[in-house]
Amino acid sequence: MAFSIIREEPAPLAQQASSFLLSRLAITIAPLETFRQWVLEEYPQQLDAFFSCEQYLEIIPRGLSKGNALVQLAQRLGIPIENTVAAGDAANDLSMLRAAGIGVAMCNGTEEAKAVADAVTCRDNNHDGIAEIIEKYLVHR
Repeated sequence: MAFSIIREEPAPLAQQASSFLLSRLAITIAPLETFRQWVLEEYPQQLDAFFSCEQYLEIIPRGLSKGNALVQLAQRLGIPIENTVAAGDAANDLSMLRAAGIGVAMCNGTEEAKAVADAVTCRDNNHDGIAEIIEKYLVHR
């Protein structure tokens, strides 16, 4: 499958890129994975690409991540990074889970998220998983 760069973006893409890509092009996971690989090969220094869920491919500038945002926010607020807690469930959360003092993956998260986390919840994100984290790591400390 060949890909090319569109120099002038279509109006719908400029307004709602993710909606345009998912609904108008009806992309499925196999072509998205192929496209992800192409992006990483064509722009290894400029872009990062990962799935935040099965059908949602995120493409962001390299070095821009939730982990970097957490570190910067903690510094700005004067909070030592080891005193932070982060919750995540997918590839877009990996850097944040690694950066946090305690990284917690949702029990219904990806295996990759669970592997990098310090802990995994008993409840999923649809059944008070965040409340579990707050109770365990913030309220009862």
